[in-house]
Amino acid sequence: AGYEVMKQLRIGGGLVYYHGTEYLKQGVQPFPGTFGELSTKGGALAFDLAAEAAPFDGVPLGIGVDFKYHGKMKLEGDGHFINPPPALAGQMLDQGVTHELTYPSVLNVGASWQALPALLLTTGFTYTWYDIYEEDLFVGDKGMVILVPRNYGNGTTWRLGAEWQVHPVLQLRAGVLRDLSGFSTDTYSPT
Repeated sequence: AGYEVMKQLRIGGGLVYYHGTEYLKQGVQPFPGTFGELSTKGGALAFDLAAEAAPFDGVPLGIGVDFKYHGKMKLEGDGHFINPPPALAGQMLDQGVTHELTYPSVLNVGASWQALPALLLTTGFTYTWYDIYEEDLFVGDKGMVILVPRNYGNGTTWRLGAEWQVHPVLQLRAGVLRDLSGFSTDTYSPT
């Protein structure tokens, strides 16, 4: 929902639903042919706040701000072991699994300036609170606990762009982006 406070300022907000699914399969060392599988899904409700401003009357400058609050998804599913060795079969039991996965809060700020009738310049900045993502903790209903440390730092993304109206039916766009993820190289993995 949104509301135009005055000609040069609009504010808005809404609900956000994050939905996640996971499927992980990994070998169990040092046992060739032994694998653990995990499949979970779930979601979380959060909110979004936004504003758009044209601060100076008659100046072709626009500014936008958007903030999405983090969502802590409660994922549930199943853990399954393939070909467990006989000595560990009592520990590697198929079972229900829960996992809390947090989608981080994200702040986006952008600006555009119509420098010439045919030239639009844009810039943007994103700040992502990845530091909330400290670990993955998988808890089984038959005693299995798997802890995967993450320890991420916060991330930033910077953007610059330009759009040139070459012809009424042709626009050329170019841009650059620099993304500093905040992921820790010690705990980063494809999972």
